[in-house]
Amino acid sequence: MRKKVRRIDEKLKVRKHRKRRRRQNALTVVLAGIAVASVGIAIWAVSTRNQGMPAGTQQSAQRSAAGLETPAAEQEQSLPETEAGTEQRSPKSDTGPEKSAPEASGDEVEKLKDGIDLPGYGVLNFKADTLEQEMRFPNPPQNSCYIRASLILEDGTVLWTSELIEPGQSSDPVVLGTPLARGEYKNAVLKYECFLMNEERTPMNGAAVDLTLKVK
Repeated sequence: MRKKVRRIDEKLKVRKHRKRRRRQNALTVVLAGIAVASVGIAIWAVSTRNQGMPAGTQQSAQRSAAGLETPAAEQEQSLPETEAGTEQRSPKSDTGPEKSAPEASGDEVEKLKDGIDLPGYGVLNFKADTLEQEMRFPNPPQNSCYIRASLILEDGTVLWTSELIEPGQSSDPVVLGTPLARGEYKNAVLKYECFLMNEERTPMNGAAVDLTLKVK
């Protein structure tokens, strides 16, 4: 009787062991199927994304997907090409002694039919004990005449007078006739003279602007 019970127990153990192995095999098959499906989806996504890319970009994308770096030579090829003998330069501001050119624009500036546009200043900052300054005075592009600017102290001393300035241009940097000591010079005058753009340079109405010179 005991032998029969032992045999039955052994058979049950064998059956349980077989069931466990079957479950493990089935789980392994399912996981393998999921892994294969994931790889297939990833490959499909990459191929779909690369269809609209240039050949060089596709190769770079494939290297990136594989964890590889793009060679320096290919990185240089991605930069915009320029004609032989030309350089790409960023625009720079005109801070030298040359006259500043009028701003480039797709539309022409509408000229004033009546009147003249003259810039006004309340305070001008100059450097002490030197003749050469950085200040320039512009002639707005909407004007149709020359202007000439002069800086005059309260006592009538003329510090500087510009050349004739065309519309859309600026004067040369100010060069004083005499250096100024540190301090504030109130009631100075910026005098504007205007002239027609003809051979005679016919004088027109002008203007005088009161201001303060701060010399540091």
